[in-house]
Amino acid sequence: MAFDTVRTNKMRSALTVLGIVIGITAIVGMTALIRGFDQSVRDLLGDDRPQHHLHPALRHHGLRQRRRAPGLARSGRT
Repeated sequence: MAFDTVRTNKMRSALTVLGIVIGITAIVGMTALIRGFDQSVRDLLGDDRPQHHLHPALRHHGLRQRRRAPGLARSGRT
């Protein structure tokens, strides 16, 4: 039944396939461009830069770790 619909709407099917191919190609191409740009910026800056950046609000106040109450330790149950 589905193949009959594809056969009767050949132009629509061909345009749909073409759109999917163009979309996937665009995504892959943009990903490659972004990764290449990112790598060139990293090469330009060198390895002497900090590896992690904190938001300015977190620099002053520090990162708070969540602590569990002593009586609420995890049990072996899932």
